[in-house]
Amino acid sequence: LRSNVSFDFESKTAYIVNLQTSDGLSSFVKQFVINITDSNDAPTAIAVSNLNIAENLSANTFIGKITSSDADPTNNNFTYSFVTGTGSTNNGSFSISNDSLYSNSIFDFETKNSYSIRLNTNDGNGGNYQQAFTVTILNTNDAPTAISLSSPSVNENQIIGTTVTTINTTDADAGQTFTYTLVSGSGS
Repeated sequence: LRSNVSFDFESKTAYIVNLQTSDGLSSFVKQFVINITDSNDAPTAIAVSNLNIAENLSANTFIGKITSSDADPTNNNFTYSFVTGTGSTNNGSFSISNDSLYSNSIFDFETKNSYSIRLNTNDGNGGNYQQAFTVTILNTNDAPTAISLSSPSVNENQIIGTTVTTINTTDADAGQTFTYTLVSGSGS
């Protein structure tokens, strides 16, 4: 007796077959139940609840929960790890704790805005599945980093309202509009 299909315990657990034997003159028929034995099915997919993180957040910032799809609904104890392969270029920029993905760096959108990682899920019963993901860095406002003057001097005896200098700001975010205020403090 040979199979004509690949059996799947999760779809059907038993099949009924009728077997006939014949000696050429007479025959005998008997019904049998063929039970399908469950064996471990490997996970079939990995999902991460969130794959976005804002720039400038501290290292060890929670990004998202990791889950696995598996045909076996019970008896799985999933563990997650990074693996090398296609899409594993930036694994070192992240860490995994239990079923959670964390940042391992402080990200800067202006320097790099996406990272590729490759995850493995192990179901605890010998089944593994790997999948690549892209983590996107979200742009947030960066504070200005410097103020400069076009000229640090002005001629004496100028009328009130004379332009003294042009003020310039250094900021990682392009296209910003700046306002300026005189403030009190050391040197004011």
